[in-house]
Amino acid sequence: MNIEHVILSFETATRNSSLAVLRGEKVLAEWHGDEHFVQSEGLLFEIEKLLKIVNIDFSEIGLLAVVKGPGSFSGLRVGLATAKGFAMAGKIPAIGVTTLETCAAANNADGMNFVVLSAGRGNVFAQSFEVNIENKVIAARDEPQHVALETIKGQIIQASIENKIVHVIAAREILADISNLSSEVVKISEPHQNLAASAGKIALRRYLENTESSTDLKPLYLRPVDIGKPKTS
Repeated sequence: MNIEHVILSFETATRNSSLAVLRGEKVLAEWHGDEHFVQSEGLLFEIEKLLKIVNIDFSEIGLLAVVKGPGSFSGLRVGLATAKGFAMAGKIPAIGVTTLETCAAANNADGMNFVVLSAGRGNVFAQSFEVNIENKVIAARDEPQHVALETIKGQIIQASIENKIVHVIAAREILADISNLSSEVVKISEPHQNLAASAGKIALRRYLENTESSTDLKPLYLRPVDIGKPKTS
């Protein structure tokens, strides 16, 4: 695959969902929804619309990137099923990228990045990364966690003692619960609205480095699956 080939990237793990079309690492077009977007009903329509905006045919896509979790169960099912369907229909390689590393990449800040996303019931999905923007390196410092928010707050405090600056990317639902940690050392912000663009860039590098294959396209849930009805309007 040429590094300038077209990449279709989509993220359905978060409340908003987002899409991006890239040529290499250049973003050609992007879109994000809102909390009312219903992935099962609108994803294919928005993909088709975005491709039309940049005048790109499905046959031109050389790589698929999809955020594989953690996040919304129903959203992940829709996103991964769509990626697998596209991959099979077009014989296109598909690479999965975690929500946590995508948030760290989209934050675009060097040094330690702590991603904290709501998992409900006082729990969070979290992981820390060492980010080097110039060298395009997003190195995980630990494994993805599904733990109590209070546990993560303790880890952030400890990290602030050991590091000059700690960037905390926190979901809107938990900002109020960690705002008291904000300081000259701890910089708190929300995740970028369009995670799909960053996911596409990560997937491209991973594909070119041959560090992950499309056969690894499995969801990262981090908690037992809640067998419930998919999100509907």
